[in-house]
Amino acid sequence: PTNETQTPTNDTKPPLKHSSEDQENNLFITPPTEKTLPNNTPNADTNENNESNENRDNVEKQAIRDPNIKEFACGKWVYDDENLQAYRPSILKRIDKDKEVTTDITPCDYSTAENKSGKIITPYTKISVHKTEPLEEPQTFEAKNNFAILQARSSTEKCKRARARKDGTTRQCYLIEEPLKQAWESEYEITTQLVKAIYERPKQDNQVEPTFYETSELAYSSTRKSEVKQDELKLDNKFMEFVEVYEGHYLNDIVKESSEYKEWVKNHVRFKEGVCMALEIEEQPRAKSTPLSIENSRVVCVKKGNYLFNEV
Repeated sequence: PTNETQTPTNDTKPPLKHSSEDQENNLFITPPTEKTLPNNTPNADTNENNESNENRDNVEKQAIRDPNIKEFACGKWVYDDENLQAYRPSILKRIDKDKEVTTDITPCDYSTAENKSGKIITPYTKISVHKTEPLEEPQTFEAKNNFAILQARSSTEKCKRARARKDGTTRQCYLIEEPLKQAWESEYEITTQLVKAIYERPKQDNQVEPTFYETSELAYSSTRKSEVKQDELKLDNKFMEFVEVYEGHYLNDIVKESSEYKEWVKNHVRFKEGVCMALEIEEQPRAKSTPLSIENSRVVCVKKGNYLFNEV
């Protein structure tokens, strides 16, 4: 089967903003990816490393136990125009709703602890795109990519040279079977066009009017044709199209910014934690005289893919 779609695209990333109410209160419940950022910013307080481990452990334990401890953005935004984002430090506060008071638990800095991101990041908001005269004639190029997704599988069978037991059963062993495979090929015809984009930076706490950053960037107009070569996983065309977008081959940011694609990423993408692609049989300790069987071995996954096929 062959599928074809045509969509105008541009190459900017979708803005991922915290809610306006949370921003006004500087309250940020940060996603896990922001918690893993390295603490190498030049603005980081170099003295924070002298903080005693005991105090840090106590703060972490308190934050884990106390649901009233929240993380807030603090300090001034540092504008990173090159990456179209801003960042600022954070602070942990304990909120006493009855007394309507807050108590600082940590300093306002870039330090990281179990329950503190340290570096709050907010992407700029794209507010307009104006087509401009191209600096040269629009460029059109073609690309072709092959894709394959595997799902490992195993079964049991009669062990080699196994004889029937007195009770009529036969010793069973695990068998690694050929994995199920989804394979397809996609072709793209992509036209580039220079455009002007304007981004709004996040406002400082006491700032009334925002500031803006203007840049030129390439936008894309794409067509896609795909042909399925093996269909053992029965993945639909939309799933395969989203895989191509996620892996950066199908340059279609209209799709990438769509709520349907974002929902698919949330439900189906698990980087190196997806459906198993390769299995091995692991033997358990046993006496030399004891033959291999399912009683003294097990099947283990040695390589996971990036996708789940069923929604979570």
